[in-house]
Amino acid sequence: MNPGRFNAPGSNNRSHADKINGRNVEIAPDAVGAITVGHEMGHTMGAGDQYSGGINANGRQLSSDVPGTQGAIMRDYGGNSATQQTRNEIENNATQPGNRVLNCSSTQGSSCK
Repeated sequence: MNPGRFNAPGSNNRSHADKINGRNVEIAPDAVGAITVGHEMGHTMGAGDQYSGGINANGRQLSSDVPGTQGAIMRDYGGNSATQQTRNEIENNATQPGNRVLNCSSTQGSSCK
């Protein structure tokens, strides 16, 4: 991941997740609020970066921006929603061995009580 991508311009602080599907996130004190937090939490759920130099969901460095993602939370400050690619990465990650999927559509008979 490109540490600092979502920090205030000119910042020397770095926000980052330790890896895609990682469990450790550090948010810089002058980070760009909810955008930074949402972006880094996306990594913990399996979403990859969508900008040149970032790390995709497969752990590979991107050589260019992912087409059609301008303004998306996993690419830049635009404040747009997650792309379908991001939603797919998170959904696919949830079904990997060792991860738990909860059915929270209702509290009756679910594990989300």
